Amino acid sequence: MIKKKISIPLYKWDCLVIIAQSKDDAGAISKELRRIHLDGESLREMEDELLNGGIDGGLFMYNQGRRSSAIIINPCSTDRTLFGVLSHEARHLTDEVLEHAGVKDMEASAYLTEHIMMEMYDILGMSFSAITQRE
Repeated sequence: MIKKKISIPLYKWDCLVIIAQSKDDAGAISKELRRIHLDGESLREMEDELLNGGIDGGLFMYNQGRRSSAIIINPCSTDRTLFGVLSHEARHLTDEVLEHAGVKDMEASAYLTEHIMMEMYDILGMSFSAITQRE
């Protein structure tokens, strides 16, 4: 299991990102989510899906009152799929944070998504050097 907290200081919001590496991570993930007061039906659905071998998907959970959330990513079959699922869940995070703040500006959405995806980049330890290197 990989986990990292993303902070969004401008909106005073935190998001715990958890990437499951196997169904054996379900118990530890549930414990983390309960610790940050994210439980209920979504938690049970996540546990069931992960324990039943669910792959290539994710879940976004939030607690507006605490300005906290979590992104849970199931094991993914390819790097490309993992990147796509992270992007999908990052968009849910962007939408929820901005809705809570009452912000309806497309540029603010783009900047927030950029911040979140840069944090995702750090979580994955990605390298685009083969693409971005200049001779």
